[in-house]
Amino acid sequence: MKKFKVLHIFADARGGINSVVENFTLSDSKTLEHIPLLMKKDFAIFDRMKYYIIFLRRYYQQFQSADLIHLHGGWLLHLLPLLKKSKKPLLISPHGAFHKMSMQKSTFKKKLVLGLYMKRVYQNADCFHALTKYEAQDIKKMSFGKQPIAVIPNGIDMSDTSISENKVKDLKNIANGRRVYLSLSRIEHAKGIENIIDAFAKLIQINKNIVLFIAGYGEVEYINFMKQKIKDLDLEKSIYLLGKLTGVDKNSAYEVADVFINGSYHEGFGLTILEAFRQMTPVIATTGTTFSELGDIKAGWYVPPSFEGVFDAMKKASELSDNELEKMADNGNRWIKENFSMETVIKRYEALYYWLYDGGDKPSFVFI
Repeated sequence: MKKFKVLHIFADARGGINSVVENFTLSDSKTLEHIPLLMKKDFAIFDRMKYYIIFLRRYYQQFQSADLIHLHGGWLLHLLPLLKKSKKPLLISPHGAFHKMSMQKSTFKKKLVLGLYMKRVYQNADCFHALTKYEAQDIKKMSFGKQPIAVIPNGIDMSDTSISENKVKDLKNIANGRRVYLSLSRIEHAKGIENIIDAFAKLIQINKNIVLFIAGYGEVEYINFMKQKIKDLDLEKSIYLLGKLTGVDKNSAYEVADVFINGSYHEGFGLTILEAFRQMTPVIATTGTTFSELGDIKAGWYVPPSFEGVFDAMKKASELSDNELEKMADNGNRWIKENFSMETVIKRYEALYYWLYDGGDKPSFVFI
């Protein structure tokens, strides 16, 4: 039986979108074949133009054999090949691109690009995909048309829990018996890392037996700002910037952590929250994320993205025993197994792909 081919076009080889596409390609589907096509963007202007020509040729080669096109992200020239309506179904996943905070970045440039070509591309979509009901509302506000919107969360491979014993040992040596708080994200202001540092600085005056690990990558200028802030607070022996962590090293950081903190002002989804629960780590998340269930399922804290909100949750976590934290982590682990496992999510995507291709009964998670 010929496999149904889905061409995934994306342009972030490092962030959450890359993880999403990677999960597709690693899924063991007997009926679907997922073809990743990365649109690189880190080039000088003339090299970039040359690359676009090469990319377009690769795109058309892959396009010929694909049954459906799935675009991930927005505002990038990887959408240019679809200025005109194709005969193949087109699904677009903005991944938070239309949230008000995202729209406030480079506002003039986005309005210009939207008017020049992006709006036509979006109007050509057969369907949009939103990670949450909140993102579905953001898409509707853009008024691209009356296309259906499928709400499917990101999924996570529950079996991918491998760790590096050496990395765990190194991190434990740094922690030296102290309770570990972990922040893992892109290093930028929108992730609320300054609130986390300030909250930690206040908490350590009450409880000396804590340490903060900050993992991730970002602009050099902002990372240097973080380093200076930590130095000014005289916390260089209590707060450690670990740099970018991937694969088993990232799992190892979750493994060592007693509490994971996502301090974002806005998060399209927050895959790191699922990763933390998979590795049996309780979570502090802000209302900038979509996981309002955390308090209800007793798996962590759901607080405002502010210094006060983060500090209050960190302080409460510091007052709990190891057994109490482990119970919260177990609650979170069971919750994501039931709702966000790749098996569950992939089945929804398969239903969506086949519905867009063949028609039939509309899936229950698709709204018009």
